[in-house]
Amino acid sequence: MKRILLSFSFIFAISLLVLSVTSCQKPTTTPTTYTVKFMYKNELLKEETVKQGENATAPEFELPGYELTGWSENLVNVQSDLTIYPVLVEKVYTVTYMVDGELFAERTCKYGSYVVPPVRPTKEGYNFIKWDSSSSNITEDKVINAVFEKEEYKVEFLDPEGNVISTQYVLYLESATAPKIELSENYIFHGWDTDFSEVKDDLEVKALYEKIGGTITYWFNGQQLDLSPNNYSIGE
Repeated sequence: MKRILLSFSFIFAISLLVLSVTSCQKPTTTPTTYTVKFMYKNELLKEETVKQGENATAPEFELPGYELTGWSENLVNVQSDLTIYPVLVEKVYTVTYMVDGELFAERTCKYGSYVVPPVRPTKEGYNFIKWDSSSSNITEDKVINAVFEKEEYKVEFLDPEGNVISTQYVLYLESATAPKIELSENYIFHGWDTDFSEVKDDLEVKALYEKIGGTITYWFNGQQLDLSPNNYSIGE
């Protein structure tokens, strides 16, 4: 009988202990969560569920012509449902116009814009042909170079009477080629009256030559007389 009472007392004591420990435990609760939406205008970029006090994670986001500088709400220590938008700054692009490696003009524009080119550049001895790249749909900083071609000049070689011996078309600062002159033995060729080694304009180049001749001296009774003509050319 004593053994039965002892066993019953032990079981009762254990039950009281278990009941006491159980009553001291706090009831488990589900952590609070919030919905965080990342939006661009009316487009949903990302939606996530974040526990209270934790951080939201922004999505990757790029928009041509704009720079992402941040987000409209703090992503740290979330304490409520959030709708977050990207903070964007519109980019400005520079278009640089160059002439022979030197700055000629600059323009600025927004993404995808058309830039009005500057006035046509001028260059001695050259004609402006075009800019080497389009000024339309600018999507980045851009350098555009002027394209030129040499001007062409007319060079005419003439005889002393003004008759055309040869006609040539020569590029700026280049040399014309002198034609071959065929003269009788009664003439001496002295060259040309104009330099044509670096042509910068239309030219008329005249041949310089003369008949071979000599002098005439008049004498009478051993005295030299002052008479004319006093020179001659062969054939006269």
